[in-house]
Amino acid sequence: MLKKLLRYDLKFLFRYWWIAAVASLPASVMGGFAIKLLNSEFPTTGAILVAVLMILATILTIVAVAVMPTIMIAIRFYKNLYSDEGYLTFTLPVSRANLLNSKIISSFIIEMASVLTVAINVLLMAIIAGANFSEIFQGYVFRVGDGILALAFVLLFSLLVVSSTLLMFVCISVGAVITKKHKVLAAIGIYYGVTGFVSGFSQLFVSLSSGLIVGIVLSMKEDVRTLVGSLMALPIILIIAAVVVGLYTLVHWIMDRKLNLS
Repeated sequence: MLKKLLRYDLKFLFRYWWIAAVASLPASVMGGFAIKLLNSEFPTTGAILVAVLMILATILTIVAVAVMPTIMIAIRFYKNLYSDEGYLTFTLPVSRANLLNSKIISSFIIEMASVLTVAINVLLMAIIAGANFSEIFQGYVFRVGDGILALAFVLLFSLLVVSSTLLMFVCISVGAVITKKHKVLAAIGIYYGVTGFVSGFSQLFVSLSSGLIVGIVLSMKEDVRTLVGSLMALPIILIIAAVVVGLYTLVHWIMDRKLNLS
């Protein structure tokens, strides 16, 4: 049943996003030529104006690719579970856990697709604009620690994506529980309040710990610096993993015990 749920969730999320994703590729090509035009010798005023407009159009297209998944995820979660459609959803012979798991997996897939698409767009723009990649990576030698650092980064980034999605699900669920009317406005208010608090706390934590961590890492030999730096990310990964478990438990509990569709 999870596969069927996942198929319908993905169909909804990708319904309009793929159009922006496809449109972003020629837009990136256009942006690359615009950057190349600006870097040419003595461009005319008209050429500069056209190039700037082309770059702005490219940026807007790429931003749409990056932002649309979050909007579609929120709409799908609320509409499918807490609107009138929820009456039908919760009559299906499927557990609350599978409903939630489908939303999380489909959300993660489209978020990763968005990240990959944006990365391809940026790379395409850089290639067309004439970026010198040999100078960027000059002197870089792969070490064992680099592989561990890359793995730690991928794991950390994945956990951050899932935790961000679950935080949004929590806010939507709480907004749907505490009020019978204006559930969307309540969810938006809660989301911005919670994310503001989390952002402030995160900045405080980073500012207090970054100096100490950077000092320790920089004092080490170069051949072990990357490896040790990767291992120091382990406590952060464990903390975020615990947050993910906590948020998942909270959303599931609300869906199972505090459901309010009236």
